[in-house]
Amino acid sequence: MKALFALAVLLAIVGLDASPAAAKIMRFTQQGDTALIFHMPDDWITNIAIDTQAETLISPGNHGLVLLAVLAEDRSLDQVAAQAVNDAGGIADGPPRALAVSGKEAEAVTAQRAGHDGSLTLRLLVIRVDPHHIGLCMALVPVDATRAQRETAEAILDTIRVSPPDTSFGG
Repeated sequence: MKALFALAVLLAIVGLDASPAAAKIMRFTQQGDTALIFHMPDDWITNIAIDTQAETLISPGNHGLVLLAVLAEDRSLDQVAAQAVNDAGGIADGPPRALAVSGKEAEAVTAQRAGHDGSLTLRLLVIRVDPHHIGLCMALVPVDATRAQRETAEAILDTIRVSPPDTSFGG
């Protein structure tokens, strides 16, 4: 998992102008019953890493990046979130915030990452998609990004849903 975050952070730092764009509905992963469904701006590009099976969404001008992965993971969401923030070189702004995504247990964390090549804001969403897998969604945006750039990247996380949803308790 550490290599996955290192790659995401590196891509986010490479060079960082956003324009609002229409969004298309996307699905990650392409196979299997469980997937993350989200809206991606039309002018963003996507890349799926063959070795990690992670999807990276990159904004025009590299002002923001979103990383998505579905990983085999039995640890608690707290533990996964703490490791993800640590692996990305971030410092959490506070404890994880519990929430539900499509009726599934989830946690959200915001963190900051300072570096010699630029500081980033990290927004992390970790979802228990089934008893043995988590959906990991991370937006990375330079701290000096415009409000529109930050909101565009973070809006992707706001649209994430899990398919199929857990309907056992109305979600």
